[in-house]
Amino acid sequence: MVTPFLDATKIGFLRLPKGYKAGLHPAPAKQFVMVLTGRMEVESGDGEQKQFLPGSVLLVTDTQGSGHRTSVLGNEDVFLV
Repeated sequence: MVTPFLDATKIGFLRLPKGYKAGLHPAPAKQFVMVLTGRMEVESGDGEQKQFLPGSVLLVTDTQGSGHRTSVLGNEDVFLV
């Protein structure tokens, strides 16, 4: 099974250190985020919390308003694409 291909214009890598906690912030753009290592929790503006492990893919769309919170869980850095 293959999904339709989407055009991509940018790609970047981000490391979040263990213990990292970001307050509410909007996403800089609508984007896919892929978790390569570590474990993180994202809390949406309405208070819903979800954990993401390696292999998780998120579509982040909250570019307006208060945004979301991000926290690294456990003793390993989180490495994202």
